[in-house]
Amino acid sequence: MKWKNTKVVENKGVNFVGEIVTNSNSIFNKIDGSNDVGLDGYIEFVENENVTGLCIGVQIKAGDSNLGKNEDKIYLKADKEHFEYWQSHILPIIGIVYIPKENKGFWIDITHYLNENKNVIEEGPYNIKLKRENELSIISFKKIHDQLKKYISEYSQYWNFGKSLSLFVDEHDFEDRIQAIKSLFYHHRNRKETWYYLIRQFGIEEDKVIQRNLIHIFMYLEGHGDTYWHKGNIIDESIRKYGKNLLKKHFKEKELEILLNNIDEGGIARGTIGQDIHSLINIIPDRIELMKKIILNNKTPDQSRSYAGLLLINEFQNYDLERAKNFAQSMMSNFPKSENYRQFEMIKEMLENDEYINLY
Repeated sequence: MKWKNTKVVENKGVNFVGEIVTNSNSIFNKIDGSNDVGLDGYIEFVENENVTGLCIGVQIKAGDSNLGKNEDKIYLKADKEHFEYWQSHILPIIGIVYIPKENKGFWIDITHYLNENKNVIEEGPYNIKLKRENELSIISFKKIHDQLKKYISEYSQYWNFGKSLSLFVDEHDFEDRIQAIKSLFYHHRNRKETWYYLIRQFGIEEDKVIQRNLIHIFMYLEGHGDTYWHKGNIIDESIRKYGKNLLKKHFKEKELEILLNNIDEGGIARGTIGQDIHSLINIIPDRIELMKKIILNNKTPDQSRSYAGLLLINEFQNYDLERAKNFAQSMMSNFPKSENYRQFEMIKEMLENDEYINLY
C-alpha cells in the first residue's frame, strides 16, 4: 500500500489545528477515519481553565492548492453535498484552511456564511473565500471564541434538541450519534428529557465508544471533584438531582456490567475512565448485591469480574476489614485460574499487613 501525499498534507492540517487549540488551553477532538463529507474534529472551548459550554464542528482543508492564482486569496473548496451537510448540522461549523508553504491556517464561520448566503446551497459557487486577517493562531484564538459565543444561546433552542435526539437514536450513523451526544450535553444539559433519554439508552447501548461518551457526561451528574467544569457552567442543581436519581433508579445489573466492561488498562487510577466508573458505581444503591451477581455469572469476562471484586474489597475495608480479607480469599478460591489470581493474593497480604489498600 502507498501512503498518498494528499493524506500526509491532510494530517499536517489536522495536526496544525490540534496544536493551536491545545496550546490555547482548549480541547481538540480529532475524528479518526472521517468520511468524504464528515467533519475532521470538534473544538470544545475552555476559558480560564473552565469549559465554556461551546462545542463546534471543524472542517479542515489543507494544501497550497487552496490559494488563488496570485496567492493573495484563500479558498475553502467544497461541493453541494458539503454545503447541505454543514447547513443541516446540529453543531455550529467552522472551516479552516491550512497552507503548508506558509505554515498558516485561516478560518471562517461556515454556519454564519450559509445563513447569510442561503442561495449558494442550491446555486453555488461551492468555494468560500477566506480573509487573510482571519488567521488561526494562539493570539487570535480568544477573539475567535468570543465571536462564536453567540451560538451557545442559538443552539440551545428546542429545534436543536429535537434534531439532536433524532440523530442520537439513529443506530446506523455512528458519527451523527457522537455529534448528537455532544449537542445534547453542551446545548441541552438543563433539560430533564436529555438525561432521561441518555440514561435509559445506556443499558441497551452496544457501541463501546458511545458507551464511553455517555459515561463521560454522566460524571457531571455525580459532581466528582475532578470533573472538568465550574460553578458558572454547572448543571442546574434541580436537574443534576433529577439525573442522579435516574441513575439510582435505572442502573441495575446490565448497566453495572457495561460500566465494568469499560474499565481499561488504566485500571481505577486517578484520571482514568476507571475512576469515573468507580464514582458512578458508588451512586447505585444495591451495587454490592449486583456486583456479587456479576462476579458469579460464568459469562462475565475475567477482567470485569476482577474489577468488581476489587471495588467490593475497597468498599468493605472501610467498615469491615475481616470481610474485605475474606472476600479477597473467596476471589482466589472461586477463580483459581483467573489471570488476576496473584493480584488478589497480594491484596489479601496487604490487608493483613497494612490493613488497607489504596485503589488510586
